[in-house]
Amino acid sequence: MSAQSTSPPVYEGDRTFIWFTPERRKPSEYELYTVGQQSAPGHWLDVGWPLHYDNGAPPWSDTSSAVRTTLWAQYRDPSRTWQRPYVSTSNQDEQALGRLLPVLVKVSASTLSPAWSKEILGRTYAAWPFVEYGLFRALAYAVREARADTIEFATVFQAVDRLRLLQDVVLHLDLLQEEVPGFTDADAREAWMTDPSLVAVREVVEHLATGTDWVEILLVTALVFEPVVGRLAKVELFSHRAPSFGDGVTPVVMAQSVADAARAADAARALVALVISDPEHGAANAALIRSWFDAWQPRCEKAARALSGAFACCGTDEQGTEDALARVLAFQRDTVAACGLPA
Repeated sequence: MSAQSTSPPVYEGDRTFIWFTPERRKPSEYELYTVGQQSAPGHWLDVGWPLHYDNGAPPWSDTSSAVRTTLWAQYRDPSRTWQRPYVSTSNQDEQALGRLLPVLVKVSASTLSPAWSKEILGRTYAAWPFVEYGLFRALAYAVREARADTIEFATVFQAVDRLRLLQDVVLHLDLLQEEVPGFTDADAREAWMTDPSLVAVREVVEHLATGTDWVEILLVTALVFEPVVGRLAKVELFSHRAPSFGDGVTPVVMAQSVADAARAADAARALVALVISDPEHGAANAALIRSWFDAWQPRCEKAARALSGAFACCGTDEQGTEDALARVLAFQRDTVAACGLPA
């Protein structure tokens, strides 16, 4: 028998099994580890939902949001973040911060302004973990209800970002109590509940944490609350004003959260772009999202104006406070304008 007759047949074509349409010729690592994690009868779960709630409702439903589209599965996180690199990078960041903070706090302890320490760090800053935990709760609900695996993953990372900042602030406060004579954060809870500069912030966070439309929670958190209230606190107050009072540590704690907020805003804008491109529901989705922004904007602006009362505690005059408010409102307008919503 000749060698030619015993040679195995040669098969042409791509023998890699791909169950989705990748963005490029071959799927990226991000797509391989995120796409297809949430099965549904509309995709490839042909047997129907194997489990239901006690009332007969399916585990996921398109009625979980007023937004309507058949394009959920096409969503891709602009940062292409998936679990392993997120965990690795976050671990490196937190280890670096954990090594730096004790040294920085010890060095700055003798230069820290007593007024800044008591009124800002001991009250407003010490109360900020309540904000982050409330938003974590809101985002955790959005994770559960999200209608695509890629949206779930992006939202999980945003929720964990909130817990990371919460823990970083608490670590900073613990170190301050060790190194700064007389420092205490014992008034933080009372400030969160009753301080006029924080009550309106708390009310907005509570409304977000009890929301029932997961798309609204995602978009309002990333594109309205964080660019206005979050940025006013983290950038304008805790970061820009801290060095004037001998505090070179708080801006370091806040730095990563600013980058996290930018990543969340990019993810939210990508979600807006997806749902308003729906050939059937796009116009209605755009009008709905615009109505959410119109409803939440005055609430968040009211909270920001209340929060600006804390600026007076660190000697900022009325013009300086108005300038800070103007900057965050302009930043938020640009953030929303980048969504491409029709006027």
